[in-house]
Amino acid sequence: MLKIENLTIGETTAVRKRIFQRAFKPSWLSQTARTRLPLEKISKDKLPNILVIICDSLCKRVLQSPEGILSSPRYQAFLAKESAQVVSFPSALCNSAARGIAYPSLFTGLSPDRAREQFHTNPLIWAHAKARGYSTSLHTSQSLRWCNLDQLLLDDTLDRVVYRETLNAPAFNDLAMDDGWLNRIAMEDIVAMETPFFSVVNYNMLQFPYSNGEAKTATNSEESLDHYRNALRKFDKCLGDLLDALETSGKLKNTVIFFTASHGESTERTDFVNERPMPLRLNDFDTDVLRVPFWIRLPEGAISTRREAQLRANSGAIVSNIDIYPSVMDLLGYNFEKRKEWCSGQSLFGSINQERSVIALNTGELRGWKYEPFALAREGCLLLFHDDTLRTELIRLDDPQENDIWESMPDSEQSTWFAAIEKKPAHRAIFMRRLSSPASVKMRYNASALDNTEAELFKRACWGFTSLEDWDEMCRKTAAFIGIEKGDYVFESGCGTGAFLKVLRDNWDTRVAGVDIADKAVEIARQNISGEFWVGDIQDLSFIPSGTYDKVVSMGVFLYLPTLEALTCAALEMIRIAKPGGVIHIGVLNDPQRMEGFRGENPPSGNAFAGREFWTEFARRQSLSIKIVDQNAIYTKPDRYDAFSQYRYSIRMEKTDALPALGG
Repeated sequence: MLKIENLTIGETTAVRKRIFQRAFKPSWLSQTARTRLPLEKISKDKLPNILVIICDSLCKRVLQSPEGILSSPRYQAFLAKESAQVVSFPSALCNSAARGIAYPSLFTGLSPDRAREQFHTNPLIWAHAKARGYSTSLHTSQSLRWCNLDQLLLDDTLDRVVYRETLNAPAFNDLAMDDGWLNRIAMEDIVAMETPFFSVVNYNMLQFPYSNGEAKTATNSEESLDHYRNALRKFDKCLGDLLDALETSGKLKNTVIFFTASHGESTERTDFVNERPMPLRLNDFDTDVLRVPFWIRLPEGAISTRREAQLRANSGAIVSNIDIYPSVMDLLGYNFEKRKEWCSGQSLFGSINQERSVIALNTGELRGWKYEPFALAREGCLLLFHDDTLRTELIRLDDPQENDIWESMPDSEQSTWFAAIEKKPAHRAIFMRRLSSPASVKMRYNASALDNTEAELFKRACWGFTSLEDWDEMCRKTAAFIGIEKGDYVFESGCGTGAFLKVLRDNWDTRVAGVDIADKAVEIARQNISGEFWVGDIQDLSFIPSGTYDKVVSMGVFLYLPTLEALTCAALEMIRIAKPGGVIHIGVLNDPQRMEGFRGENPPSGNAFAGREFWTEFARRQSLSIKIVDQNAIYTKPDRYDAFSQYRYSIRMEKTDALPALGG
């Protein structure tokens, strides 16, 4: 397999060129494909110019506010003048709030969850235009050496490229040069380009710190918003000058314009505490970050009446700015349906799948970040996972107040969202990494409990065994390690659907009880097992009297607790409710020392900060005897279920006949 991450720009260009030459062979541009071109004639002089304008950090709410309208008179005047030819998409969303992902997604047409190799080999948006005989250009004020974007975005299908490094320009705003300087060059270049032309113009003055350094000294949100409005006025001048230049040259009348933002901006949510102020959109998502202005301006007669009607019919759908890529392909006459692997979006000139899901991520194979918010939009609603608070929010995109409706939704509807998240590997992976929070634990395990309602209990509790026989074997061997005896009274911390307790009850006639934070999972346990089950946090079992149970167990739960303090608290509660002489079992813990030797793309889920020495010292302080064993000494089937057992361990602690004095 090609090792993309080590490619130089020259090597990346060569890879793209080989793929481009294979993909654009004459048979693809067959007469059948040509007939899909939404123009009356194929002749070059009838092809429309295509201009893609992308403004970083353009906040739709501010732009549409009374103050924003006053700050952008030329933008507003153009939309009013061209209202008959402009199709707007009020439910448009971006796919990332981070440039390192937003740009590659926009220009390759790939959603942020695609593999790195695809980003480096997918034909860039201007490559399709070049193959149709267009003159091509990219004008951006950005530094393309940032995050190695030059290696990803530059190829030999661009006739003209202007970015900060080509002009050796100083950084004016964040990492970008002065947009006014860029705009003068862009106007001259585009007016001089042979037609038809395809050009991308990318502005940056609305990117924090909003076109000047003054915002760095701001101390409140209103002051920050004032700086943003000032930057909006500069954007308005640049855009107005560019459109005027096109109109004066006579090229505007035959130019299709795609207008959008790479992402929005949380204009009043800026972190001024850290040494370098940063917009909070990098840490979290909200509607200001994700909702972007998006419209298409069509010259009269540019496309067929039928296709224009379809475009207008799509205006109410949930769309993404990565829909620009397949829309350009469609506009140029390519049958992109035969190359769906080349784009994650959908052409806005065709029928939009009403069941589609639109995603947004700040992390992916192209970019790592310690904060991992994500969003998923479908059926008129937007679900937000707030990584800063580990909270889930759901809003209706047509709700002007943007009220959170998550908690008021019936269980059946919440279940459909759980299922939708599970089908998105990147979103699911974030949940696996964030399961340490009570909210995310509850969400994931409720989703598993409500899904596959006909499945065995262990499958509804997220255990990945392939057969009931394997599950029973693991449970029996674990019970032997614990020392389960006939008639024992057993409590499970983190019981889920009660799958493990059911095996104990069926085979050892035990009395059983358990607690879990996932209320839907607990309901299933109550429906299927005779016992006592509560909804609650395993760190607080104060509703259970001390010294109640013969055996207190926890299976695969502690590796999702977030801190050593949380582990200590939950373990002390288990000890407290165990009888004198009782056994405490904590199963399936990640071993940090063995994890150091792990080699692979998908490490075992859960934490890896509590080593064996932690539990040895813990047991000593609590006057408990302890036995620690490798997990594969209890159960393993590397070729089937638990290939990670070699990286995990389990412990068995036993109380003395007298209750110890519990303490840290």
